[in-house]
Amino acid sequence: MTENKRMSFKMYGLQPHEDHKISPGVLGKKLILLEKALKQTDKLINGEAGNEYTIEDFKRGSLEVVIEEKSLLPLMKPSNSGIEYLHSYVTAISTNKVDTITKNEKPIVNLIRQLTSGIGKSFSHAEFFVDGNHQKTILVDKQFQENTTKTVRVLDNSFLYFKGIAYENYDGHLKEVDLRKPVPQAKLILFAASVELDLVCKSIPIDKLREALNKPVSVIVKSTYNGLKPLPIKMELVHIKIFKKPKKLSEFQGKLEIKTPDPEDIW
Repeated sequence: MTENKRMSFKMYGLQPHEDHKISPGVLGKKLILLEKALKQTDKLINGEAGNEYTIEDFKRGSLEVVIEEKSLLPLMKPSNSGIEYLHSYVTAISTNKVDTITKNEKPIVNLIRQLTSGIGKSFSHAEFFVDGNHQKTILVDKQFQENTTKTVRVLDNSFLYFKGIAYENYDGHLKEVDLRKPVPQAKLILFAASVELDLVCKSIPIDKLREALNKPVSVIVKSTYNGLKPLPIKMELVHIKIFKKPKKLSEFQGKLEIKTPDPEDIW
């Protein structure tokens, strides 16, 4: 590690007209949690304490604290950056890419979740960025707080919603088929509430899709649920049946006539 890494943690109070002032106790608690998260990350990736963390700058006007990382290991054995790894965890949580986080990293995720405690009550929100790069700022807000809870549940194998594969039946109009992509895609407009479903159609012949276009159909969909959201993350069309055109009433003429019995047949 040739240069000392710096992480900025910036907090915002509840009242913008008061320059986002917050209680010193709130800021102090967050800094203690942030230091714990950095030290745990450091030990996890280096196998020992490879870095030390100090406050390099404190910008009072914006409640921004800049933490600097310095290696404790000899130059011939450079340490991994705890700041870089912690920022990668925060980024993964922010973007819902929880599959990049492992179970042995759960204590760090729990500390990150504790950093979000008090959002909307004792402070408005916060921001993370590394080495002054504001373009890659991670917003710590209500949504981020929800994401940390989901991440912990995933690491505990305790999902918020159903996780797995389900085969579901839908009726509607096949209104759009896109054959330009490597795997054809279609849009189904449901009869009920005109809801649109985006379907992947890799197992359906193209001729069948063309035939069903703009027609009422009944389909079977293979839906994949990841347990983090109530809706499926992928819907694959596996069977399609075109509804027969309803017959006109005139086609039933003669079939619905009730014959009058012959008087001689009446006893």
